[in-house]
Amino acid sequence: MSYKKIIGDIEQMPPMFSAIKKGGVAYMSWRRRGEEVELKPRTYIFNHLRSPRLIYPLYILKVVCSTVHT
Repeated sequence: MSYKKIIGDIEQMPPMFSAIKKGGVAYMSWRRRGEEVELKPRTYIFNHLRSPRLIYPLYILKVVCSTVHT
């Protein structure tokens, strides 16, 4: 499998009950109060991805990633 397709910038939508904060308050707190919160996709940078070993039935995968702060 080629990991070159995965390395780089990837956009992902955070879950509705996320710990990501808006105005210092976690999204999950807004949602628990019943308030609608507009979530925007976040960009993540996958810097490194490798599979060091396979121990049946487990597949070990090492990922080094970070977010882009906007």
